[in-house]
Amino acid sequence: MKKIFNLKPKIRNDERREEIELKYYSRVLRDFFGDMFYCGDEKRAWNKALPNEFLYLPVSKQLQIFIGWWRGDKGVTTSEILMNQLRLISLRLGFIITFSKHVPKNPKIGDREVIKCHARWQGRISPLNENILDALRDEDIKLPKRDVRYGWIEGNYLYAPIIRIEREYYDGYVYNLEIEDDSSYVTVSGTLHNCFTPWTSLYKSFDSIYDCYNKKPDFVELGLSADTDMADMVPELRDLPFLSNSDAHSYHPHRLGREFNQIEVDYIGGVEDNFEQIKKAIKHNKIIANYGLDPKLGKYHLTACSKCHTRFKLEDAKKYNWKCPKCGGRIKKGVLSRVEELSDGKIEHPKFRPPYYKLIPLAEMISLTIGKGIFTKAVQGLWEEFIKKYGNEIEVLINADIQELAKIHPKVAETINLFRKGKIYIYPGGGGEYGRISFKPQKVEWYREEITLDRWLKQ
Repeated sequence: MKKIFNLKPKIRNDERREEIELKYYSRVLRDFFGDMFYCGDEKRAWNKALPNEFLYLPVSKQLQIFIGWWRGDKGVTTSEILMNQLRLISLRLGFIITFSKHVPKNPKIGDREVIKCHARWQGRISPLNENILDALRDEDIKLPKRDVRYGWIEGNYLYAPIIRIEREYYDGYVYNLEIEDDSSYVTVSGTLHNCFTPWTSLYKSFDSIYDCYNKKPDFVELGLSADTDMADMVPELRDLPFLSNSDAHSYHPHRLGREFNQIEVDYIGGVEDNFEQIKKAIKHNKIIANYGLDPKLGKYHLTACSKCHTRFKLEDAKKYNWKCPKCGGRIKKGVLSRVEELSDGKIEHPKFRPPYYKLIPLAEMISLTIGKGIFTKAVQGLWEEFIKKYGNEIEVLINADIQELAKIHPKVAETINLFRKGKIYIYPGGGGEYGRISFKPQKVEWYREEITLDRWLKQ
């Protein structure tokens, strides 16, 4: 400050907070920084913002900006604009900062009620780039004690799951942006995805896809939560092409590459040509097959208690007002229950609908076969051995010769053969508990009301 602005500070030693406070007095600097770092006429905390040019500075300078903000505000801001700017900067630096929103309840200063208050955004760092960890630690920035990575960064792209979708009431102008001859955009957001999950998806907020988009979409991506049988229970979806592109919300290698499509194209060329070929194939229903995770393996397939995982039929969950009568936990509506709410009671596939091949992760089949946990060295070692020879999990599960697979592990090869014959059975997941595979047919244990003396007397 002395070198650049020729200003001397007024120094105050704050012993209570163990800090030294430096104050500078300059009306010129106040106006300069006010114009540069605030949006609108009010120069208040909730209007803070970085100049747009700062978003294009070299990464080394952006790191210093981030460190300075974190040191000063401890990862907290009341400015939604600044919060979104810091998210973009963090991605360039190689980590994700996740903000949770905290709205004050009955805010007061002493006995006085606060008339106007603003939400507070609390940041949490999820490092995705090992190189940035040391830089953050060197600056004494507090990092999570355990791995909390929700996604990963590859090249210029961030891959992250959708955690929650919320509806907010808004009163003001809504701007419509259009591109000539096209209704698709690449933005900082994403595409229609996982539309069946009943609390984080399209069908959480809307009962019809047309209420959401006001027009017929080009296709629906099924997500890990559904297959074509489930989607074709919903009448409004039966004339739409389905894609199965989802991946697990995990960075563990054995959880990746679970879903894909088989598409008929005229030829394979460069990136632009391939995009046009895929676009044409979707438009003209040239999807030959969908391959995806068996939805029963999902941890929210059936309606179930999120605490004790007891499975409930939808009518019983409603009867108990979504509170488990066994343990008092909250009952989570399952994906299948939400589909049944939207269904006309039948599965009806259109003529153009391709087959859907249900997959079970190879690591789970190895685990079932040798009786050890998925993350044990024995299971991971065998999984890597199969992948090393065949290149990917799908080749092992679908195409590889069983006799050749037996050379690596005869019993695992036998399990894969049973899987191909449809003789690996699943106890469906629910309430946050994943589905479990078995060699024996599984029967769902639904909640059955216990007859107690108190309930009998009330009858």
